[in-house]
Amino acid sequence: MWQIKEFTLLVTVFLFYPNIECCNNIEDYYWRDYSGIIPSDALPGGLDRSGRPMYIGQILHRNMLLTAKLYLNDNKGYYGATQKEFTGANNIKVLCTQHPDRFEWIETTADDIPKLADRHLIIGGHEPGYTMYIGRAYYKLETAVGKVSTGNPENHGLYVTHEGTESKLKSFEILAYMK
Repeated sequence: MWQIKEFTLLVTVFLFYPNIECCNNIEDYYWRDYSGIIPSDALPGGLDRSGRPMYIGQILHRNMLLTAKLYLNDNKGYYGATQKEFTGANNIKVLCTQHPDRFEWIETTADDIPKLADRHLIIGGHEPGYTMYIGRAYYKLETAVGKVSTGNPENHGLYVTHEGTESKLKSFEILAYMK
């Protein structure tokens, strides 16, 4: 009899308590699994060469979680690593929100990112030893989404990809959330 009461208590704690906590701490943005269809609540991040929205993704690459570009009607994510552009169709997430008006793109430079310490910058991924933020810049006829590195000062900047290569930009916009 005692085992049934303990089991009932455990079920109640594990099933209901996390849901209560979840509802009190809901963020206004979240990452959804991506399989080639852009969800209606996806946050646009830029524009492709044709002026169509580009979306913000994350993709798992080796031991890194990297920011990726997602295009309409394309099941792949495009991302940079080791100065090259890669594509992948697995382990992709897309940034989503019910409140796109609570986001802002802040013009900055690689050296000025520490001045944004009072802002809630959106984390786009991780490389060993580094947290990467989400940035964008006009590059090669598109407003391209990419990763912002703030670790080693030699590597500070926005990294965007185009036609197989990855380029570092010193001036760009960085994505922030306004509560």
